[in-house]
Amino acid sequence: MNRTHSRILTGILLFALLFYVYATLLSLIYGPEAASLSMACRWDCGWYKAIIEHGYVSVIPPTPQDEHHSNVAFFPLFPLLGGWVSSLLSISSDFALPLVSLSFALGICILLPNLTSRKRLLFLAAYPATFYLFVAYSESVYCFFLFAGVLMLLRRGQGNAGFLYLAALLAGIGLGLTRLTGFVIPGGVFGLAVVGMLLKRVEFDRRLLMISGLWTLGAVGGAASFFIFAQMKFGVWNLYFETLHIGWHKDVSFSGFFYYFGRAVLKNVLPPLFARDPVRMSWIITADTLIALTAVLVTESRRFAADATKKAAKKIDADRFLRFALLAGAFVHLMITTLGDSGDLHRWGNGMRYTMPVFYLLVFLWDESWTPRFLAERPKWRRNLFIGMLFFWIPYQLYYVYLFTQTNWVS
Repeated sequence: MNRTHSRILTGILLFALLFYVYATLLSLIYGPEAASLSMACRWDCGWYKAIIEHGYVSVIPPTPQDEHHSNVAFFPLFPLLGGWVSSLLSISSDFALPLVSLSFALGICILLPNLTSRKRLLFLAAYPATFYLFVAYSESVYCFFLFAGVLMLLRRGQGNAGFLYLAALLAGIGLGLTRLTGFVIPGGVFGLAVVGMLLKRVEFDRRLLMISGLWTLGAVGGAASFFIFAQMKFGVWNLYFETLHIGWHKDVSFSGFFYYFGRAVLKNVLPPLFARDPVRMSWIITADTLIALTAVLVTESRRFAADATKKAAKKIDADRFLRFALLAGAFVHLMITTLGDSGDLHRWGNGMRYTMPVFYLLVFLWDESWTPRFLAERPKWRRNLFIGMLFFWIPYQLYYVYLFTQTNWVS
């Protein structure tokens, strides 16, 4: 078996393992006869169903969280795919939407062995928000196109250039039609690459520029098409933002960010507290991810600065630069989703779900030199910490699955 086939098989087995664990858990809780795909259709799934069944509707100005009168807060690709599956298979949207998520979750699992090691795959599978890839939310669609773009950039020297460029453009369109933030990471890579190469501080790499540029173009174009649609249908191009503001109170809150960030770091670190308020797990994971990402960016920035001060400084290697650019884009992505959801009404309530793409990306790109010295020099401590996190995270994720199927809000 060659390496490609081995990776595909690993991805399929990972998907089968996760699906089996979720299905077994729900069968034990509800009974085999009651467990079905429709249990994955909760919360936001209702909004996507409304879009499938009634199209986009809105009064002007939009009303607070009324899926029958105002549903423009959700981008179109996920419900569009759900509608196609529903029509093709003649099934209700309660089953079609979870099927779309499962299909893209399988695609993600096949991509993952090409992006990281098997040990890290286990770490990612245990991540408490991973179950969102398997329910009727747009996470699996968004993450698939994001990770596909990252893989094309990391493996840009392999394969036919024309195919890679077309695939990058399509991945960008998929991102842009799924979430507004779809352009952030592609745009960060492309923008930094252009600046670095124009200043002649980064090695020129045509494929890096082309893939990141087309990825960005697709994402911007996909998002722009939704705003054009809103202008043509409702006469209000920014209706998406108005709906989010009125219905979900999505406002940038710097004071809320700093207040709740401090709470997450200082007060919510003991497991007994998590059991009483599951949302706190979201706070601490988002805060820890932000701390780790900041530390890594500072480390890499210092290395670049040190290289620049050398008399015969060479240009920064394109692969090394790409890693930094992806991390910088991920940092902006995390800040946008966090600042937009950190007010008094949210308290980082969606943090871990929105943090998931950034967390995955950080694991993909992690370099051993970033590991703190006290852990790098003590492999037993590191191994025990890894095992401890798995034993803590896995039950927590299953607890979230139970809460989700009970129609309880989880982050």
